[in-house]
Formats: sequence, structure tokens, C-alpha cells
Amino acid sequence: MKEFSKTPLQESRKKGVVLNIHAHAGKPDFKIKGFSKWQNAIEVEVKAFPQKGNANAEIEKKLGEFFQASCTLLSGFSSSKKRVLVNAELKKVAEKLESLEKG
Repeated sequence: MKEFSKTPLQESRKKGVVLNIHAHAGKPDFKIKGFSKWQNAIEVEVKAFPQKGNANAEIEKKLGEFFQASCTLLSGFSSSKKRVLVNAELKKVAEKLESLEKG
């Protein structure tokens, strides 16, 4: 676990992993860009605009598809800085994030 082991991937009591997410809305496509040391979060580009929960819904859906697990927004409902619960084991989440580095 290289870069992403430094990410605050936290195992949750709710059986999952909590990720810090920094979202950028209104982009051409959804994309998980990787870990930002400066933000101490996973950078995510979101196609939807932050209106009526559209961007949040896209984040939950697309992260769920990426991790092949359900994802729930815990905080940051009206902020670009969010915390998301991924209902998967820490090892699986870390491996999926590391796969981004390898291209």
C-alpha cells in the first residue's frame, strides 16, 4: 500500500471504510483522480452540478460501482469536502485505490 496507505482510510464500526473525498462538480465526466496530500482526501471529479443533491447521488453511485459495494455519504452534503462510507473491507478498498496509480 503505497500512497493510499497514507490516506485516512478508516475502518468504521458500521462495517466498512470511511473515505475523505474532495469533490469537483460540473466536470465533463466522473473521474477518481487519486490521493491529494494537500487535501488529505481522494480527489473526485463529478459530472453533475451540486444542485438538489445531484452531485452527492452521483458520488454514491459511481463510487459504489468502482468499489463494487454500497456507498453512503456521511457528511459534507453541501460541501466539496465529504466523508463516504464504503461497505467493503479495508484491504479491498485500498487495493482498488492503488489500482488507480497503476493506470
